[in-house]
Amino acid sequence: MDFDFIQMTMKPISPLSLIGTGLILVFLEMVFTSFFLVFFGISAIIIGFLSFIVHFENGYYQIILFSLLTVANFIFLKKTLKDNFLKPAEEFKENVLNESGTGIIKNNRVNFKGTQWVFKVDETSEAKLEDFEENETVNVLRIEHNKAIISKK
Repeated sequence: MDFDFIQMTMKPISPLSLIGTGLILVFLEMVFTSFFLVFFGISAIIIGFLSFIVHFENGYYQIILFSLLTVANFIFLKKTLKDNFLKPAEEFKENVLNESGTGIIKNNRVNFKGTQWVFKVDETSEAKLEDFEENETVNVLRIEHNKAIISKK
């Protein structure tokens, strides 16, 4: 049996099939979070759109280009995507942690910006915890370790 790769042909893969497969792979990446399928998905979507522009006479060319693009995506985009999407939790802080304002003490908690916070008195304040009463308006200096730091108004 004579095997000659040059004479082997395969019908081109439909651009819509490539784009659909790419979207499915990107969706599966969101489900499994393996951070591996996204590169295959991006490559399939790119080859799918490229197939609308360039007429591939043979499906093997699409497969070879898909493979090369996947490897290139993996090499050049992995670090960038990981740095942008997999940041440690401490880098994501809510703005309320750095804000100050006024709050009202209710049920031994201070109501500040729509949230009930356990509170403690600021160390620089002369007031003591016992000096604060129910429904009293206080200054909220900051949020620290999930507690509102307060002082007398």
